[in-house]
This record gives sequence, C-alpha cells and structure tokens, in this order.
Amino acid sequence: MTELMQAVRKGWSDKVPGLLEPLGPAERKEVLAELKKLRKELRDWDWREWGKRVSVARAVLVAGAGCLPGPAAAAAWIGARELQLGQSGPPKLLMSVLEHRDDDFLGKLAHRLAARSGLTDSDALLIDALVQRSGCPLPTADGFVNGWVELVTRQGDKAVRRLWADPRASVLAVRIFETPRIPPQVFRYPHHDPKGPWAAGLAALPEHGVVERSVLLDACVARLLRGGRPRESAFALAVLRALAPDGEECRSRVPDWLGLVADGVPSVAGHAQKLLTELAGQGQLSEESLVSMAEAVLFRPEKALVRSQLVLVDRELRKRPEAAAALLPVVGEAFGHADTDVQERAVKLVARHLAAAGDGVREELAAAAERLSPSQRTAARFLFGDDENEASAEAYEEFLPAPAVAQPLAPAPGSVAELVEELVVIMRSGEQTVNFERVFDGMVRLGAQDPRVLGKAVREAMPTFWWVDGSPGVLSSPRRLEGYFGRSTPDIAYLAVALAMDPVVPDLLVDRSKPKGSCPHKALEAVLTARLREAGHRVWTDPMPFLLATPTRTTGALDPLVLVERL
Repeated sequence: MTELMQAVRKGWSDKVPGLLEPLGPAERKEVLAELKKLRKELRDWDWREWGKRVSVARAVLVAGAGCLPGPAAAAAWIGARELQLGQSGPPKLLMSVLEHRDDDFLGKLAHRLAARSGLTDSDALLIDALVQRSGCPLPTADGFVNGWVELVTRQGDKAVRRLWADPRASVLAVRIFETPRIPPQVFRYPHHDPKGPWAAGLAALPEHGVVERSVLLDACVARLLRGGRPRESAFALAVLRALAPDGEECRSRVPDWLGLVADGVPSVAGHAQKLLTELAGQGQLSEESLVSMAEAVLFRPEKALVRSQLVLVDRELRKRPEAAAALLPVVGEAFGHADTDVQERAVKLVARHLAAAGDGVREELAAAAERLSPSQRTAARFLFGDDENEASAEAYEEFLPAPAVAQPLAPAPGSVAELVEELVVIMRSGEQTVNFERVFDGMVRLGAQDPRVLGKAVREAMPTFWWVDGSPGVLSSPRRLEGYFGRSTPDIAYLAVALAMDPVVPDLLVDRSKPKGSCPHKALEAVLTARLREAGHRVWTDPMPFLLATPTRTTGALDPLVLVERL
C-alpha cells in the first residue's frame, strides 16, 4: 500500500493498475482513505505546480476508481472535474483497474457516467468500453450523445460522412434531435448545407439500413416544430433537405408543414411553404389545408413569404373558383400588412376573384379594408363601393409624437460614497452618456478637494480590478500605461487609475499618446481621451475645481449662461 501511495504522489498513473491488483477489499479501503486526503490536498496546491498537479490528479483518479466499492461512488469519482483538471481521463488505465468488476457493476457504472453532462470524447470511449465489456444496452442519455458526437467529429470529415459504419449510430443518431440542445460539435462543419458532413452522414443512414427513414424524418420535423436556436433549426433543416422527402412522405406530414409555416423561423417556414406549394400544384392539398396555410402565412411579417402565398392563392382560385368564399376572407388579413406593396397585391387578388364570392364575403372584406394604408383605400372604395360614412370622414393625417422635452441634468455627486458608487456602475457598463459626464465632473471636483481620500475609496470599492491588486503592473512605466489605454476607446478607468495611484508618480500620467489612424470616429475619441488624461495628470499637479464642458441638460446641451458663469 505504501508503494502504491508513493507512486500516486509522484504522478505515476501507469504503475497504479499493477500495484493495485494484488490488494484485497480491506487494503483498498485503507488506500481510499489516503486518496481522499490527497484529493483535498490537491485543491490547495499552488498554480505554479500545475504540471505536477495534473499528473498526481490523474493517478488519484485511476487509483480511486479501482478502490471504490459501488458504481454510484465510482461514477462520481471518475466524473470529478477536479481530478481531470480540464483534460481527458485515461480510459485504458481506468479499464485496467475495473476489469475485476462483474458485468452488473460495469453496466451500472456506464449508465451513471453517461447521465452526466459535459462528456468529452474520452468519456465516450470509456463508456463504450464499459458497455462492450459488460454487454449492457448502449446508454442514450443526453450527455453520452454529446460525447459520442464529439468523438465522431474528432475523427474527421470522412468518419462523419461514413456515420453508417459506426455501430452506435443506430441508437444515437436520432437522439441528436431529441436532446435539449443539439450537440455543438456538429456546428464545427457547415451546418446550413445539406451536403455538409453531418447532414450528409445522417441522411445516408437510411440508405444503409441503419435507421428507418421515417424515424429520422419524424425526428427532424419534430426538432423543427420544437424550435430553438437559429443554428439548431438550420441544422435540422439541412438534414431534412438532404433526406429530400418524396410525395407520399410530404402528404403524410401536411399538419407538420402547416405548423412550420405558422411558427418556424423564416428559412424553415419558407421550406415548408415550398413543400406545401408542390403538393398544391399536384392537386394533393385540400381546401381546408390551403385555408389553414394561408391563415398562417399571411399573418407573418416576412414579405417574401406573404407574396409567395398570395401567388399560390391566386393560382389555386383560378383552378377552383368555388374556394373563393373560404380563401378571400383570409386574404383580407393581408390588408393590415406593414408593407404597402403586399396590401396592393392583396387588393388586386381580391378584385380578380371577388365575383366568385358571395355578398357576405364582400361585406367582410369591405370591413377589413379599413386596415389598408391611405394609398390603397381609393382602390378599395372603387372595389367595394363608397362607405356611407366616408363622405363625412375627415381626411387622413399623420401625427408624429411630440419631441422629448430636455430635462435639467442632475448635479455631480457631492460625496465620495455617492461618487464611487456611480463610478463602479459606469465602469462595469461602459456607459458614455450624460451620466458619464456627471461622474467625470464629480471626480474632478472631489479630487481637487482631497485626491488621497477619493483614491482610497476607489481602491476599496474595486479590489478585484487589475490595477488595484498591489502589483506594479500597469503603473510601472508610462509605456505600460499607454499599452493598456492607448489602443482602446476612451475609458473613465484612466482617471480612476490616476486617483488610485499609491505611491503617486504624476510623471506616469503625462499624456504621451499620439494620434492613431485617420478614421473620423478616432478623431472624436481623441478629444475625450485628451480630457481624461489631462484631468488624471492635473489631479495631482494642478487640480481643477470643476469641468467647464459638463452638460446642463439630459440631451447633452450646455446652457450658455452657465458656461459664462463657470468661465
């Protein structure tokens, strides 16, 4: 046991399996107690011993996995990130110390490890080895799916395209679409392209009999219906396009396409609209489905989708005029669209087919015409007839909201505590509005009274900032100070640094910056930079009582009389 612990403390993880093998349960229990103590010690090791800490942690990981009596405890030990330290665990060594366990233990361990989140490709290899050794069913937990995708992705483009050759694909491929988040590793390749590695690899699975085509199609469509992040929808759409569902597959999923045109992101809705349009062209879309489709699309804000839908409705009404009574009221929804071109197209479509609809439809459309913009109402009155109240209606006139009234700007913070509180907020938010000017003015005013008191308050309020940690760092030379601030946008942190200096070396704060570049916005930034740097230097050499340019209004304006008074 002593020899084993010596090997662990030296980080010789390769020797651990051999030294652990002859130990019995009682001896392993004693070793485990020592390993737990060493694990606690590792948490307090200095970061400068990182290399040694990594090797020792790996040895602790391997030895502990072979000593723990139950699968739950072993899974928690193996999954501890503090023992892996950002690196993959050693599957071969772990399997060596676990080979004496029975199949039931290894199977339970595999499933417990698979249930964890954030699995790596190395974790997936270990779980796969445990599954093969124990003969248990392959885990389908979300974490293992992510680890498997990571493992396949690391093997390269060819391995992804030959996904059908992976024996785990029959179980895990469909699970990609069922996890809360699609594994991010698939986005390392172009995920919008149906010919991309993952889209093509998944689409090839039914061809090789690995996954049933209908199951994979249903998984893609279900993922699109569920929604999610744009790139996740783009990936599921790419797989759907790569599968290229045929006529029968499209007909059997009409309710799904209707759901996608209603709630899908524009690219997904556009593809679903295309599939439904193809079905309508083949005469395989019922009137009820066509009405539902029109209701969903004409309510959307995307102009391209709405225009395409109006074209489809027009074409279908030419083929089946009897559907006018059901479709034209839906077209009336487009009267309220934000785009006047869409409104015009809708009015013209109604005009072409209104004769085939009844009087009830005409009255309904006439009421909907009130949502038309003024430029389209003339055509609507000609189409539906003058409204009896139109003559007495006042001419349309647009009213713009009244301009905001400029409010007086609050005075600069009058106390050190109030000033420091507002300074912290501005430094963390990066705000450069009138509140920035108020705080700037307050720092100049209070700095002129007693800069050391203000500097002490700044240091106490911001103990985690890089220039307050006690090291010379940025304040060690003018060149280093310029390096931190010279290439960035103007920042009130420069003035905070000047106030927080301890000891005070005013020469470090002399503005030695030179104009950089010729962009107009850089020239504007140079003005504010010069103001901040001048104030930072003068707070210790020639304090100013206040700033002349501090605004008096929330709009940033400065009252001329106030300026004269300040002068």
